[in-house]
Amino acid sequence: MVNNQNQNPPPTTKNSTPMQSYKIIKPLANPVKNCLIFSHGLGDTNEGWYAMFHQLTRQFPQVFQNTIVYLPLAPVQPVSLNFGMPMTSWFDIVSLSGSGNSTGIDDEAINARNFSQTEYVQSLKAITDLCMQISREHAIPTEKIVVGGFSQGAALSLGLSFYAPFKLGGIVALSGFPVMVDAKFIKKNHIDNLIINKDTPVFQGHGEEDPMVDLKFAENAKIFYTDENYLGNISKDKYMFKKYKHMGHSTCDEEMADMVDFLKTLLK
Repeated sequence: MVNNQNQNPPPTTKNSTPMQSYKIIKPLANPVKNCLIFSHGLGDTNEGWYAMFHQLTRQFPQVFQNTIVYLPLAPVQPVSLNFGMPMTSWFDIVSLSGSGNSTGIDDEAINARNFSQTEYVQSLKAITDLCMQISREHAIPTEKIVVGGFSQGAALSLGLSFYAPFKLGGIVALSGFPVMVDAKFIKKNHIDNLIINKDTPVFQGHGEEDPMVDLKFAENAKIFYTDENYLGNISKDKYMFKKYKHMGHSTCDEEMADMVDFLKTLLK
């Protein structure tokens, strides 16, 4: 049974970015044993992802049998990358460009000035609050909650690896990039959370022909989160990174199949 109605978001504090609403796809069978939270990208809504995951739950019932899916909707706010015009956005983006260095971290591409770190943290808190609400309402441990997203939403899901004060079941990042790029700041302010998700499985997918979020950004994310010279809070052997030929800033059947295979090991 599918619930196609918007639900009221959890209470937010002054320091959290309010979600406009979220959509829910109920599990095919009770009880609820797992949850997937998937956040959309810049300028998008949760409508298309609702259709996508509705299809996936029917196509792979053995994977989503006891899984409830939450699809948050970002607030509408001005975005510098869009010349200050308002659009759905989890945090402000000033630039998505870099020098294109072929090895190591592209320092220009992950410059903290390219993003609103404050709004990013506010959205991390909003998703964290939603995780805790879901855990309470459905009586499931946070280890049974997988967080994921596309583009901006992927940046959020990766950031929860250091921000969430609890163990997550897994992380999915499609066409994403790193945002909270000051590793020293994170280690100083989130030190208690850094090792909690050290062994949390991560699936990251990215198109080789992405014209909006260059492949270099995706590669930066993997280095940033797994290399001890940077944040290094996720084990390299738990981090699956896959590139897709001829794929732009979107998804493809191959990537969706790989994501479902990844979720199959977690949503039990």
